[in-house]
Amino acid sequence: MTRNLFLSRKGALVLTMAAAFALFAMTLAGCEQAGNAAAQKKAEELFDKWQMGWNTHNVDLLMEVAAETDYWDVTLNNRISGEDFRKHAEAFLVAMPDVNFSLDEVTVTPDGKEVIWRWTWTGTFTGPLGETQPTGKKVEGLTGADFLYIEDGKIKKVDIYWNQLELLTQMGLLGG
Repeated sequence: MTRNLFLSRKGALVLTMAAAFALFAMTLAGCEQAGNAAAQKKAEELFDKWQMGWNTHNVDLLMEVAAETDYWDVTLNNRISGEDFRKHAEAFLVAMPDVNFSLDEVTVTPDGKEVIWRWTWTGTFTGPLGETQPTGKKVEGLTGADFLYIEDGKIKKVDIYWNQLELLTQMGLLGG
């Protein structure tokens, strides 16, 4: 009888410890999920500012969320950051002052470290773009994607993919 009582106490202790461990693990997972939810929300807020900056032609807003960004236009094989990014954005917005990027699809990773934005671009090539003079041609339905990488509450890196041939054709710079 004493042996059974000892085993039942030992069993109860093991069960209690297992329950405590399970409760601890669930609490830890809940904290991680809450942390991920906060990171995901911050990433969404950064993305909203990124898109708003482009669509309202607010370069200061772009710089606020991405001043030290490593901005890589994969299609052009052009990597810029800091004030070079500001100059790039300003030149682009002069060339296409009515540019708009639609929000076709946005995916934020659960940890809030990456945002993938599929977009469709419309705009009219009415201003100079470097040495290239405007053609007045409308760009419609040009699709692409931005991959934004978040670190320390800022957009640290942007990789952009789009169809350069389609853009140049629609701008009237290539045959077609």
